[in-house]
Amino acid sequence: MKKPKKEPRIIQGSPDQMYAENTIYITNTGRHTTPVPWFTSKLVTNNIKKLERWQVENGILEATARGDWFNLLWMEEVKRRIDKKHGEFTVTPSEKFSLEMYLFDTEWVFKIPYKMTRELL
Repeated sequence: MKKPKKEPRIIQGSPDQMYAENTIYITNTGRHTTPVPWFTSKLVTNNIKKLERWQVENGILEATARGDWFNLLWMEEVKRRIDKKHGEFTVTPSEKFSLEMYLFDTEWVFKIPYKMTRELL
């Protein structure tokens, strides 16, 4: 049974929150996430996989928007693991925690230096 289409709610995200379906969260940089997917399956594991995929995809979008290539590397690796393995949990608890902190904790916003090295003479 399909859920009725409603306008998604927009709320400020926090690292220790419970995610609600069809909700857009505001990240610590002010960017809006994509809406949390509907939990259509009666199997809890399928809903958890949907939420993990949503977190990783929004982490990648946030890192790209910030120009943070260092964190983008490990997030893309997690995305590759999700796409490669079907039926297993591929996001570790530490990666979930890091994604939540990266997206919603205000202390994790660092200014990315424009040049990491000095010019050679």
